[in-house]
Amino acid sequence: MAKQRKPVSKGLKTFFGIGDLGFNWMTNIETYYYAYFLTNIAQFPLALVTVIQTIGSVIDAALSWTYGIMLNLWVWIGYCWEIAIWKLLLWNNSYLLKAKLL
Repeated sequence: MAKQRKPVSKGLKTFFGIGDLGFNWMTNIETYYYAYFLTNIAQFPLALVTVIQTIGSVIDAALSWTYGIMLNLWVWIGYCWEIAIWKLLLWNNSYLLKAKLL
């Protein structure tokens, strides 16, 4: 007998939808408004604008797979700092009281 699949909650759909909205919003800003700025405001030739945006897109594509790795690394670094601070404040409380730091 097959397992019954659990439906995705409304909160989870909203959470992922907001992230997708933010990504699409920034992609559209980069694509449309940056090209408008470079061609109409900065007065760069269209060929140069194409090269600038292509280089940016290639760099973004090359680095996009590392964003998750970097975010996870920063979460673990923050977690380790949090543990260290709590250890200092809670377990070494008597030392801090003697030193009149707490």
